[in-house]
Formats: sequence, C-alpha cells, structure tokens
Amino acid sequence: MSTTGLRGYSPSLVQANTASAAPNPGPPESRPAPAASGRPNEAEDWRRPGGCRLTVEANDLGQAGSAQVSELSELVGTASVRPASPVSVKPRGSAGGVSSRTIHRASNRIAVAYLSFAGLLLPWLVMLAFTLPDRQLSQNYRLAWVGFDLMLMITLSRTGWLAWRRSPYLVIVASMTATLLVIDAWFDVTTAGSDRERYLAIAAALCVELPLACFSMRLARRAQRMIAEAAELFR
Repeated sequence: MSTTGLRGYSPSLVQANTASAAPNPGPPESRPAPAASGRPNEAEDWRRPGGCRLTVEANDLGQAGSAQVSELSELVGTASVRPASPVSVKPRGSAGGVSSRTIHRASNRIAVAYLSFAGLLLPWLVMLAFTLPDRQLSQNYRLAWVGFDLMLMITLSRTGWLAWRRSPYLVIVASMTATLLVIDAWFDVTTAGSDRERYLAIAAALCVELPLACFSMRLARRAQRMIAEAAELFR
C-alpha cells in the first residue's frame, strides 16, 4: 500500500509490511481469521483487502495532529498500535538527580556567605566615612563615565529586545538595568561640580532615571511571576 497520499507524515509513521501481503482470495467474510499471536488488533488484519498489515507506532501518533490521525484512520482502516515505552518520572522534590535536602543545604550556605560579606562591609563603610577626602582629582574620569554609560546603553537595549521576545531572561537583564539606572542617578547628583549641575542631575534622576528604574523592576517582577506560574503547571 502506498503512503504517498498521507500528507505531512514522516516515513516512520506508517510501516507497511508488504512481505506478508497476499492476493485477495475473496470477500473478507469468506476468509478465515488467522490465529492471534499476541499483537493487538492482529485478528482484524485479515479483514483488510489485500491482506496488507500496517503497524503504527504510538510515539509517531503523538506527533501527528488530530486531523492527520483522522485522515490516517480513514485511509488505512484498523491499525495495530504498539504501546510506547514507559516514561520514567522523577519524584517531586528532585532536580537533575539532586535531592531536595542537598539543594536546601546549598541554599543555606550561599545565604550565610552573602550575609557575611554584607556584614563585613559595615566596618569598611565606617572607615571610609572618616578617612576619605571630600575632594580628589581622579584619573581616567572620562573613561569611567563613558564606559559606565556604554554598559547602561547595552542593558537598556537588551531589556527592550528581551521584552519584545517575551524571554524569561528579562528578569536578569531588567534587574541589571534598574540597578545601573539607580547608580547613574546617585553619582550624577553626588559628583556634580556646581549647584546648576546638581539641580539638573536631580531633575534627571526624578524625571527619567528613577522612574525608568522602577519600571524595569516592574518588568522583572512580572516576568518572574509568569515563570513561577508556568512552573506550577508542570508540578
């Protein structure tokens, strides 16, 4: 039996065992039924004209749409379906073979490490508050600000691109963008050389940088919520 009339099927979807095909000896009702050999629906194969035996893999049926399955049923009649191999399901609470207890211990260690680093910054901040001068001539001042604004431009562009693509990586990049915007506003205000420059920096921070940082954090939060909701569907 030719499979050229099956539109959209892969060659492995229908396997025709033409070696067992025999000339039609008469109407299906006049032919004796062969002995069953354990294959599902094999007793119905003899009723098909021409005696052509068709085997359809269950995995291939899962790849076909409902319209294709309906068309396949009309073309080949009764087909024997081989059951798919059993799928192993990992128990809930394990990820990649790692137990939830191991993940819990690693999370606790990471939390303790970051909290320790944050605590060590406290005496460093006190020392800087009493030892740093109010004014200092800095080298590479132009390079520092050009490089910082270049990083800010890259993160802004990347945030817009990931938002347009609805990518889950928007959580990370939008958070980075919000952080850089807050840093930009802070140093623009605190390093202003005159009162006029300081007022302009405050206006830019209140009207552009801080609102855009809040919007970026809102994007990151919304993307994180969508990821959490999608993860709940697979539990």
